[in-house]
Amino acid sequence: MRRANPSGQLLPFDPEIDKTFLRRRNLQKAFEAAKEPSGMTDKLLKDYAAPYARGVQSSITRLPIDADNFEIKPAVIHMVQRNQFKEGPYEDSNHHLELFYEICGTMKVNEVPPESVRLLLFGFSLKDRAKQWLNSLPADSISSWEQCKQKFLDKFYPEARLPT
Repeated sequence: MRRANPSGQLLPFDPEIDKTFLRRRNLQKAFEAAKEPSGMTDKLLKDYAAPYARGVQSSITRLPIDADNFEIKPAVIHMVQRNQFKEGPYEDSNHHLELFYEICGTMKVNEVPPESVRLLLFGFSLKDRAKQWLNSLPADSISSWEQCKQKFLDKFYPEARLPT
């Protein structure tokens, strides 16, 4: 059997036709990939090290609030932040929740359920490793105060940290 290229000339016999085919196909793919704009050719090395926002979402779902002009006063946020939980060896998760309830109880807004206020403020009540834990949870994985409280206690209850 005679083989010919598009110009009509005979091609020499190739004993390793499979290897030749794979090599030519890989070359063709590389050539086509080089022709396509990838967007990476326009970037400088410093662009790869530049910080960027990752689109982080809160693990706590924001409940809808029907009240007009609802806002949490900076003084309340400050009170919550003065009693932050950071998972230290002498910190008690139940005591932290008691203080948190006490602070949240000082704030009452018409048409705003206390659960919504607690969920909005809870992130401010955590610090260091505890805050990292909250941020590590999947986005919108907490949708109620009971769920938030339970996950917090499951993670930071003192007896859960005792050596076995």
